[in-house]
Amino acid sequence: MIRSELKKNIINVYLFISILLLYVTFLFGDSGHVLLDDTSTTIIGAIWSKFHGNWKMCSDSSFLVRMNAMWSDNTYLPILMPVICGLPGTMIYLEEIRSGNKRLILCRGSLKNYDIAKILSNIVSSIVISVVSICLYYITLIIFYDNVPVSEDSFQIIYFIFSGKMIQNSKDISLLLIICKLIKGIVYFCIYSVMCSSFCYFMAVCCKDKYTAFGGSIFLCYVQSRIVEEFLRKYVIEGVAAAGTAADILNPVFLHFAGSSGFYQNREYVAVLVAVLFCAFNFFLTIYLSRKQLDISEG
Repeated sequence: MIRSELKKNIINVYLFISILLLYVTFLFGDSGHVLLDDTSTTIIGAIWSKFHGNWKMCSDSSFLVRMNAMWSDNTYLPILMPVICGLPGTMIYLEEIRSGNKRLILCRGSLKNYDIAKILSNIVSSIVISVVSICLYYITLIIFYDNVPVSEDSFQIIYFIFSGKMIQNSKDISLLLIICKLIKGIVYFCIYSVMCSSFCYFMAVCCKDKYTAFGGSIFLCYVQSRIVEEFLRKYVIEGVAAAGTAADILNPVFLHFAGSSGFYQNREYVAVLVAVLFCAFNFFLTIYLSRKQLDISEG
């Protein structure tokens, strides 16, 4: 059963749609201050401007910097991620409910195996979506953004962005640390994608309707982002320390800042633990609701 569920989630049109959507969402992220007037635009807008001569070589124009900031400088990503990562698993589950195939599947296997297969297929499909989309995005940046080092000063700034340490002698700078940070960022993004997928799947089981599940996921993530923005405003403008802490905790992309800033500084393991517990909680509620609905329909 697990193998068939994995096959259904990976070899289907919804997975390719999700990869395309996530890749396009990456391209609408912030480009950094790469334009001649020292302003920024979207990644796709910056690439277009580069072909028209409106481009400035600097630390922000390094493809490494954009790789690192792919999910922190993107307004759309936290709102759309649950729908993008949860699309394959959610659509397959809802189609099984609508067509009655779920009962046929349960006739050939146990309910426990069905739940395990659904959870594993959701985890694997969301990771595949993230890894493939990130690879496409990285290839785009390598092709169209600038190579590093542009200059020794720029490379020192890039190293500071990744390590938090400013080193005067460029000979002491190790590119290995930057590569390790990027790999860790990809791993954390995969965990984030599983979080989003588990939430969307829970919404699908709860609502049993794709429009309500997707719309509800987007709405709740939008509300969360607005609350974080309000807390950040209070922290920056009014200097309320508690508001800054609340913004760090509620930030949907908190894993990106894990161990480097805010509430999770020097508590990186706490951020990872919170993410894992969030996924486990979503999957537990999903299984509980799914079995309750099955008992009611049988009754």
